[in-house]
Amino acid sequence: MPRDVLPFRTGPDRAAHGAEVRPNVAFAALDLFRKLARTLDAARSFRDAARRLDREAERWGEPAPFFFAGIAMKERQPTRRGGISNRLALLAARTCPHGAEAWAALGGLLDDAFTGCAGDTGVRRAARAVPGLRELLTDFAPDHRGCAEFDALLAVADDLPLTVIHPAAGAGFRFELTGIADLDQLHVLLADATAGSPQRGYLAGPRPDPAIVDACIDQPADPERDIATARFQFHPAESLSSDGTLPTGFAGASRWLWGHESPVAIPTVDGERVLLLGDAVYPRQWPVRRRFPAMNGELRLLQVLDRVTVRAWLDRISGRFQPRDQIQEARAA
Repeated sequence: MPRDVLPFRTGPDRAAHGAEVRPNVAFAALDLFRKLARTLDAARSFRDAARRLDREAERWGEPAPFFFAGIAMKERQPTRRGGISNRLALLAARTCPHGAEAWAALGGLLDDAFTGCAGDTGVRRAARAVPGLRELLTDFAPDHRGCAEFDALLAVADDLPLTVIHPAAGAGFRFELTGIADLDQLHVLLADATAGSPQRGYLAGPRPDPAIVDACIDQPADPERDIATARFQFHPAESLSSDGTLPTGFAGASRWLWGHESPVAIPTVDGERVLLLGDAVYPRQWPVRRRFPAMNGELRLLQVLDRVTVRAWLDRISGRFQPRDQIQEARAA
């Protein structure tokens, strides 16, 4: 065979052979989530039996000790007092042995599920798609801290659209949120993402310390050092007055959105969550941390709104009627 002729070889080509093939982690995790749902369903008989014994003990005036003491996982302590003592839990296990076995198995399953979901958006979507899992987790949350924590993790929105408007500055932005568990975390990321030249549609003012921003994204936080100071006051759309301004001072405090709340608590306008920014009324500070340290937060800037679009939104919110298609046209301009 001539040297300048390459022999034909069957099978995958060199590029395909050299390409990295990554497993579908979300698909692989489905079996774990289905097993968790089955285990929760099986553990319900034990949980219900323990609750009944708890109610009987209360009727007889017994003191209410820790819930499921000695039965719950060591690393996940009960969420409340006033439940079932170790003795009553053992009695419940005698009447519901299979349920007690399922309860004991929850620890490892929840740890694996929590770890997988905290580190991957796709895995979280897979968990939310398993029929009945979220309902079971919510049902068990008052009695099992592991279930409460995992349920709270799955409640964190991914790919959540958000329109943010600063009425006084006439500036607005559209973002997409992933893995942001509370408004304090969002506050820091917004203060960083919206800072810039007003001529380009951004807000004048300094950015937060980069270390604080990183702690809200994917880096470990130092509670002794990483202290955030409020730059904004978060208002729902309903706080906007008919003249297009926000309340000053503490006048609108009853409607403020607070740092511990989830971004999903932001009310919607025409189906889209809208957050209004005002100047911070007082110098509120808080230690920076992520609600779930293993879960990264991401704030993606989709669009800097022009002043026509911002004005259209403010008119709509404040009650100056403007058809929705006019807002859409302004946004597309």
